[in-house]
Amino acid sequence: RICVGTDTTHQDILTQYFPSDFMVGVSFDNMTAYLLNGTCNVLVTDSPDYFLEEIVREANGTVDGLSVGDKFLEMEPLAAVTRQSDREFSDVVNWVINSMKYAEA
Repeated sequence: RICVGTDTTHQDILTQYFPSDFMVGVSFDNMTAYLLNGTCNVLVTDSPDYFLEEIVREANGTVDGLSVGDKFLEMEPLAAVTRQSDREFSDVVNWVINSMKYAEA
């Protein structure tokens, strides 16, 4: 089962890909406990370093079989806004955003 913060963007994203019985909505404070007691075998969070440190501390340094993934979920939608009067700067911003998008593909 997947532990995900209740009422978060992560939860919204995961509901598009997993059935609801695969997920457990939890508060930020309970995520570590749910992982360590076996309620969940996955944590989805934007603070993996915080939870890894907390898990190591609560498990007395024994965290065999746990790892932090390297894939990131899209967070809140963001937009770049530029002044209409500065066409050159707008072009540069659009070029950078498009370059990053194509680099990820």
